[in-house]
Amino acid sequence: MKIVLINSPNFMDSNLKKYSVGDESLSNEGMIRAHELGVELKKKNLSKLFTSSFQSALETGLIIKKLIPLELHSVSDFRGRNDFGVFLGLSHKEAREKFLDEVEDYESNKPYHNVSGSENYFDFAKRITDSFNSIIKNEFENKTNCIGFILHACVIEVIFRELIGFEVGEVEECALIEFDFDGEGFELISSKGVIGIESTLA
Repeated sequence: MKIVLINSPNFMDSNLKKYSVGDESLSNEGMIRAHELGVELKKKNLSKLFTSSFQSALETGLIIKKLIPLELHSVSDFRGRNDFGVFLGLSHKEAREKFLDEVEDYESNKPYHNVSGSENYFDFAKRITDSFNSIIKNEFENKTNCIGFILHACVIEVIFRELIGFEVGEVEECALIEFDFDGEGFELISSKGVIGIESTLA
């Protein structure tokens, strides 16, 4: 079975520099890029598309569904992580002024930081991997040929780290990654928009 991971387009203007979990609507540019993704995905023979419940991912899925006849499912467990806790919603300057120690913990210890009020990394990773594994097992048993996931960079990083055995340096906006899944393991086929892939396997 082929699995396609897509990083959702931008949800807001790049000059709005506040700490956010990312549950926002697509920007105008993001909508254009979502349409471009749909055109590209026509070649992949997708039959089902699973998205994060966050607005940018779900809106991307709806745009793609207009171009490709597929089943669309929103999955709450694929939402992004609240990395920022006590400084969520603050500008970068305000956060450093009010919560310098917390910001430095976040910046120095990603993704394993302990910022007050943030979601614990291991809890976050468990909800992602449990839901992802459940979906791909079910679709493999149903002999589905190709499924897609519209996610966020932090979610894709977890799938690489915890399930595939790779660390990645950066997952760019609209990154498109393809795997083959044989019921037991994954084979990476392509990784457009993913920078710095390194194996974590001994």
